[in-house]
Amino acid sequence: MFFTTLYQQSVLIFLILSCVLALWWGERTERIAAVAMFVAWIATPFAANPERWSAPQYGVLIVDLALLAVLAIISVRTDRWWPLWATAFHAVGICIHIVVMVDPKVWPRAYFFAGGIFGRLTLIALVVGAVNVHRRKRRLERATADPIAST
Repeated sequence: MFFTTLYQQSVLIFLILSCVLALWWGERTERIAAVAMFVAWIATPFAANPERWSAPQYGVLIVDLALLAVLAIISVRTDRWWPLWATAFHAVGICIHIVVMVDPKVWPRAYFFAGGIFGRLTLIALVVGAVNVHRRKRRLERATADPIAST
């Protein structure tokens, strides 16, 4: 169910690497987002309707809306830019669900392909945020360790 195709396996590897990086290098904001994204990924197969893959996936939409709420709250409460990008990418992914509800003739492959693209962009935003936090911490460490070198 989780790892049946090479695509699912590659997405899982990317998700795990992204979340581990965010948990390791990030601060509270990145860690909350990483846990929320991982939980959403785990919940998605349980919420999906495997009987009708080409039909709108209402359960997956609910999982995606819950993740959108977490990302939106993070975006409002932080001074960082990456949560805004992650929220925007994820919101576009949710729009794809709505498009399929409005027009069920949307080609199923396009439905999943577009959803996959915006899911990866959401993860990339998280990685960018974690890398920026790490770089900022290292810059501060260097500045406090050798104040003469930083001037």
